[in-house]
Amino acid sequence: MTYRTVFDVAQNQFHWAYPSFGLLFLAVGLILVAVVSRWSKRLAPRVMGWLMIAFALGWTAVALYSTHESYREYVRALVSGKAIIREGTVEQFQPSAYEGMDECFQVKDAKFCYSDDSAGPEFHRTGAHGGPIHQGLPVRVTAYHGAILRLEIGE
Repeated sequence: MTYRTVFDVAQNQFHWAYPSFGLLFLAVGLILVAVVSRWSKRLAPRVMGWLMIAFALGWTAVALYSTHESYREYVRALVSGKAIIREGTVEQFQPSAYEGMDECFQVKDAKFCYSDDSAGPEFHRTGAHGGPIHQGLPVRVTAYHGAILRLEIGE
């Protein structure tokens, strides 16, 4: 059977959206320190601003490290051959509701679940958001610790 790749973690770029969310708090903190504290002589806006800046920098650093490390680990697992490959037909498909419930399916002895709410680099596009998986679909899934690193669909 011929397969068409619909997702490959090694060919996707690192997603910056989740780690960069902390930059919103950085902007608010900078505004509090730079602008609001000039209008008011009270200490509270300055303290709140510096706390926001500290939180934003901490959030961004931790989120960037954890998501980038996951991305690197998944790419290494894919390239090194540590990932498992399951080839067969999608069985026991449980579609996701639009509200973020996990979507699950099974291929032979392996069960895979994913959600649109995931911030990780693995495959996580459910049918509710245009994902390709459905009951009876021939697939080849390459996974590592339950995360789908490559998804190929039979043609």
